[in-house]
Amino acid sequence: MDQSISTPPDSFDAPWKAILEAYFQPFLFFFFPAVAHAIDWSRPPEPLPTELQRIAPTSLIGKRSVDWLVRVWLRDGGEYWLLIHIEIQSQADQMFPYRVAVYQFRLRLHYNHSVVTLAVLGDDDPNWRPDRYVDVTLGMRVEIQFPMVKLLDYRGREDELRTDPNPMALLVRAHLATLELRHDAVRRKAAKLELFRDLLRRGYSKDEVRRLLSIVDWFLTLPEAMDDLFWEDVATELGGEAMEYITSFERRGLRKGIEQGLQQGIEQGLQQGLQQGLQQGRKEERVAVTLRLLTRKFGALPEEVTAQIRALDSEQLLALVESLLDFTTFADLTAWLAANPPASATDAAGTE
Repeated sequence: MDQSISTPPDSFDAPWKAILEAYFQPFLFFFFPAVAHAIDWSRPPEPLPTELQRIAPTSLIGKRSVDWLVRVWLRDGGEYWLLIHIEIQSQADQMFPYRVAVYQFRLRLHYNHSVVTLAVLGDDDPNWRPDRYVDVTLGMRVEIQFPMVKLLDYRGREDELRTDPNPMALLVRAHLATLELRHDAVRRKAAKLELFRDLLRRGYSKDEVRRLLSIVDWFLTLPEAMDDLFWEDVATELGGEAMEYITSFERRGLRKGIEQGLQQGIEQGLQQGLQQGLQQGRKEERVAVTLRLLTRKFGALPEEVTAQIRALDSEQLLALVESLLDFTTFADLTAWLAANPPASATDAAGTE
């Protein structure tokens, strides 16, 4: 059996975006506790993705990076914007400190607002540790220093991560396993099963378990044949305990149907697979599958478009996936969204 994975998994950006959306507070307490303790968590943080897009030229957005801008309030009453930058490179990127500086200057100049940049480096180079931007020219010095965390530093701390109740500990293990086992499907399958097993012992709620399982599944992708073996192991070793939580069998079957349909162009089979999977899956899984299809077709989606899609109800998501087979340009997608506003927005307008 071929144990290799043909290409490095392109599954870092999406799970980290999901982590920041669902686990922003645990994220800060795990990586930047001093910042987390300064925040007044009685006031919910407010994501500001639109503002970041307005000031960031396309050339700044790294192919392997995640940027997250959020407004928070501190215990002393002050309001701050936090720019979380997660850099995921296969090699050192000397332009990263410069990009941090550009974000800083553009946000401050455009909005006249203080911004705190926090960096998480998820690459596999132990020697690449940028934590500042410095420019010295003709006696003038410009310097920006930013807090930085290197995920590779958690290697060798498995026992600590395994006992840490913060969900980020388990997700860091998933990230590190993804880096380490890029070309060893057998060990990757074993690592993924171990993470699933540990997660089920944490005592989380059912919804929390499903959410975390979904992110771990997103990190540790497997070749199709190995993926089948993995789910057989889940059913055999974890049995009813796991199946009480996991709806991934439907999602796995849906994913395989999508891949086959996209590769072979069999429209009827794709539609049938989508209909069955979307009808059976949970809302967050339907959204994730829909966004994956659209991203594959049109590339990275603007945040406002992503937000519109997340707001659609289940029937609208199914209609969108069926319609995208006929889309040829990004304008077709925006036109469809304009003609099919989220049901909640329609209901709200009707009550005014």
